[in-house]
Amino acid sequence: MNTYTAKKETRKKDILRYILPILILCYILFLVGKSSVTNLNINQEIYNLQSEIESIKDKNQALQELNKYYKSDSYKEKQARLKLGYAKPGESVIIIPSENKPQEDDVIIDESSLKTKTQIDQPNWKNWLNYFFQ
Repeated sequence: MNTYTAKKETRKKDILRYILPILILCYILFLVGKSSVTNLNINQEIYNLQSEIESIKDKNQALQELNKYYKSDSYKEKQARLKLGYAKPGESVIIIPSENKPQEDDVIIDESSLKTKTQIDQPNWKNWLNYFFQ
């Protein structure tokens, strides 16, 4: 029995000597892999945020240039000429109306939609009766 228990103890020692370091190594590799994946995800997010920052900076620059243009005298003069009909001294303004489409100031009235004074003074139900039965 003594030899059997001694073999059993050496076997336990062998298991602890070989398997325990392998388990510890696997656990360390798991931790390193997990931290590598986390690091990769963080780096990817940093890259995405930096590209978003660059995009926003470009848009901001374009808006600043557009704002600068809108504040310029040439833009103000152009808008005054187009919308208000202003001209420099010695120039004459010519407005050519389009024949195909009505201008903003033109009003198109459909004569069939006009109501007479008697239709406006009558109650709504009488207007409906007149509409259906006349």
